[in-house]
Amino acid sequence: MDGNIRVPPVHWFEHRKKQKFLGPNCLCPLLQTTNEEPPSTEAQIVLKESGDHIGEYIAECPNGRCEYFGQLPVAVFPDK
Repeated sequence: MDGNIRVPPVHWFEHRKKQKFLGPNCLCPLLQTTNEEPPSTEAQIVLKESGDHIGEYIAECPNGRCEYFGQLPVAVFPDK
């Protein structure tokens, strides 16, 4: 939300830069075996164009290693 206005997923990239918004983190840092605190790895949010969940926004591991997958519950937004 930006104030009291919902931000549709298509505008999230712009909103992230402006508001320093971070998406969910994938699980890759948990797979590392070090004593140091691993850096967070932000999941990528994409609109699926093929495979399962076509036409839905999902969050997934950008590296394809940890198999993080999150289906985002997004309502239909009218065009403004």
